[in-house]
Amino acid sequence: KVTLSSEISSAQKRVDASDAGISTPEDMYDYADELVEEAEPIMNKSLALKKEAEEKEGEDKNYLLAQARQLELESQDKLLQASDFKKQANEASYNTNKAAISELLKKLKEDNPDLASQYEDRLNDYSPLKAQIRNLRDEANSLSNKGAKIGALSNAEDKELELLTKQSSLLSDLKKQYPTYV
Repeated sequence: KVTLSSEISSAQKRVDASDAGISTPEDMYDYADELVEEAEPIMNKSLALKKEAEEKEGEDKNYLLAQARQLELESQDKLLQASDFKKQANEASYNTNKAAISELLKKLKEDNPDLASQYEDRLNDYSPLKAQIRNLRDEANSLSNKGAKIGALSNAEDKELELLTKQSSLLSDLKKQYPTYV
């Protein structure tokens, strides 16, 4: 029952997100943050029930532990959904940056080939991060324990932020060469 209701809840959140017009990376980040904020009090309630169960015995203890587990799973589902939205937002930002970098590098190759070569070197320096991210996400998705999966996905998100930061830095430097580029 818990798994089915979690799946239904997860599907409803996706529908709610699309109905609410969540399509830009900024909207996705905001929605992910909302999900994380929703997960926190649920996890806190789960922990409180576990602590309360320490004082109980028998059926009372089992009942409290079962409630705590259900809340823990609900919280983890929200965190997994948040991670999915962050992944989508990061991927959209990456693709947007990649297209802009490619366009500006093409112009720069014509205008200043030496500088373009330096920027291409920077681009090549962070290219392996994409493979690392894919490997981290594949590893995370192979885990069946939700808590471990959340931790592993967090590692992938950290790498995605590193990649986006390096992309943004390169893009910023390219835009200095072409200040009218939008």
